Amino acid sequence: MAIALDIVGVVATGTGATTPTCSITGIASGSTIILCTSAEDGSASDIVITGVSSDIDGAFSKAKAQILTVGNTNSAEIWYKSNCTAGDHVITVTFTGAVNGHCLIAVSWTGLSNTGQ
Repeated sequence: MAIALDIVGVVATGTGATTPTCSITGIASGSTIILCTSAEDGSASDIVITGVSSDIDGAFSKAKAQILTVGNTNSAEIWYKSNCTAGDHVITVTFTGAVNGHCLIAVSWTGLSNTGQ
């Protein structure tokens, strides 16, 4: 099976959130959702993500996280959920504290391996 972009989700941005959400609709059965996050805050302890979950399929796995402190503290993380259930997903990100700003981008792919990731 060829790898293909299935759905690009809503880009969700905001301020002062501890548990922001974004929605991605029309996911095909067996797809992999990849969530890219960024956050900015004056405190490095606030921008740590303790979990990401879908209202339908539960917890995501963390692929990579990077924190950079130059002036304020910034983070970027990539999370994924393989073999998703078809439908509309609401994804919740849990930060350790309320961040000054965040951006969440969810993308669904078909044709990725659902094992060995």
